Amino acid sequence: MSSSASASSSTTLPRDAPFLIVGGGVYGASTALALTRAGYTNVTVLERSADGHCASDAASNDLNKVVRADYSDLNFLSLAKEAISQWRQDPIFSPYFHENGCLYHSGVGADANSPRFHTHVERGVRLASRSEDAMLELARKDTPLPPVAYPIKEDKDVLTAFPPALKTKLGHGLTKFGVSQTGYFNPRGGWAEANTATRSALNEAQRLGAKLVGNALVTELILDGKKTKGVKTADGRTFMAENTIIAAGSWSRILLEKLLPNSSVSGKLAPASHSAQCVLMLKLTPEECAAFANGPIITNLGTGFYVFPPNPDGILKAAIHGDDGFANPAPSFEPQWSENGPFPSFKDGTEASFNGARQPTKHGKSNSVTYVPEDKAEQMMVQLLRLYPFLSNVDRSRISSRICWYSDTHDENWIIDEHPDVENLVVAGGDSGHGFKFLPNIGRLIASRVRGGVASMAPLTEHQKKVFSFKHHMELAERAARGEKIQTADSARSHGGDPAAANPNWSKGPAFTIPQARL
Repeated sequence: MSSSASASSSTTLPRDAPFLIVGGGVYGASTALALTRAGYTNVTVLERSADGHCASDAASNDLNKVVRADYSDLNFLSLAKEAISQWRQDPIFSPYFHENGCLYHSGVGADANSPRFHTHVERGVRLASRSEDAMLELARKDTPLPPVAYPIKEDKDVLTAFPPALKTKLGHGLTKFGVSQTGYFNPRGGWAEANTATRSALNEAQRLGAKLVGNALVTELILDGKKTKGVKTADGRTFMAENTIIAAGSWSRILLEKLLPNSSVSGKLAPASHSAQCVLMLKLTPEECAAFANGPIITNLGTGFYVFPPNPDGILKAAIHGDDGFANPAPSFEPQWSENGPFPSFKDGTEASFNGARQPTKHGKSNSVTYVPEDKAEQMMVQLLRLYPFLSNVDRSRISSRICWYSDTHDENWIIDEHPDVENLVVAGGDSGHGFKFLPNIGRLIASRVRGGVASMAPLTEHQKKVFSFKHHMELAERAARGEKIQTADSARSHGGDPAAANPNWSKGPAFTIPQARL
C-alpha cells in the first residue's frame, strides 16, 4: 500500500462517519475543530490527561508560542500568513493572539555583520511583503493590517519596535546596528497564549459535537487484517472508528512503536524523534511587567535565543531552540507522568541540571547531547541581560527552568500521512518546534489525508503530499544514517548545501545556518 494514499476520491465520507483522534494538543485540537466545523458529528478525542485537554507536560500546554510568518520555505510562508489571518479574525483564537511584532537581530558575535545575516534580513523583509500572498493577509475587524517588515539599519530604527517605557531600558545587545550587526522588524506577527488557545479550539469542537475523553492512554490498535478499526486504552476501554488519527506530539514515536512494534517505520530509521529544548522563566512584578506592554518578541539569529514579553501572569519566557535539542529528559509512556507537575523538569538522573537535580540518559539521539547541562540556564541569562540589563535585579528565587519536547524530523517538514503498514490510520506529527502557530489551519491539512475524503477540505498540494509523506521522511532517515547532509525546510541548519537545490519551494539565496525554524 502506498504511504501517500490520500483523500482524493470524488466522493467524501458521510457526515456521521466516526473519527478517533489520539491526542488533544495542537494537531489533535485543530483536527477536531476542522472536522466538526465541516459538519462531522461523530468525532472523539482521546487524551491521557484527566479532563481530555492537552496533558500538562505537552508542548501545547505552554505559556506562549511564537506566531510568525518569517519563513524562507514558501509552503510554510503561505500557510503561516493564512494562519495569522485566522489568529486575527477567528473569535476562537483572536482573544489569545498578541500581535506585538517579531524583532530579529544578528547579535554580538564576531560575524554578526557578515553577508549571511544581511542576506537573511533582505530575504525576510522581501518575503514578508510578497505580492503573491496579499490575498492571504487579512486584518482584524475594523483594524488595518500592521505595517510590513522593515530592515533595522541603525540604532534609532530598533527603537520603533519597542513601547516608550522599554526604549530606555535596552541593553548593548540591541545596539550598533549598521556597524556590527543587522536585523529587521516584522510587525505582522507576535505570540499566542498556547494552553488557553488550544483549550479554546477543543472547547469549540466539543460545543459542535466532538466528545473529549480523558484518562484515555491508548495502548493497542484494533485491526482487521491491515485495516484499523479502533483502539484500546490501558484501563480496558474500546473505541471503534472508521478512521483513526494519531496526533500525540512528542509521544507519537513511542506510541507507534508500542502499537505497531514490527512496523517498517520504527527503530533506528524512524522518521521523527523527540528532543528536549531548554526554557527559562522569570516571574516579574507588576512594576517590572509594565515596561513590556505591547513589546515584541526578540530573536537572535546567531544563537537561536529568543524572549517573549511577560504573559498575563507576569512570567517572562526565554529559550534557545537553535540546536538539535537533547535526548533527555525524554517523554515517558507511563500514565502517571502527567501528574508530576504542570511542566516536566530534570530529576532522578546522572547529570546535573540548572536546579541541581539530575536526569538519566536512556535514549540516544543523533547530533544531540544526552542531558540538559546545568549551565544552559546561565547561558540564557547572559543573553537575556544583553537585551534587558535591568532584569539583573530579578533574584534567583524568581527564576526557573524547564524543558519543552519537540518531535523532530530531519528536514523540519511535518508528517501528515496514512501509515504505510496499515489502512485508515493517519499519523500527524513531526512538529519540529514550529507547529503551534498553525493551530487555526493545520487541522484542515490533517483531515484532508483521511482515506475516503472529508467534505469541505481542499487536498494537499503536490509539494505538501511529497514532503509530509512517510516515504519522504524514511528516505531522509536513510540518507541521515549514511551521513549525508540534509537541507532543512526553513532554517538551513544542516551543515551546508544549496537550499534551492534540495527544496524547490525555497526562496533562493546562498546557504547559511540561521537557527530560526524552531519557533
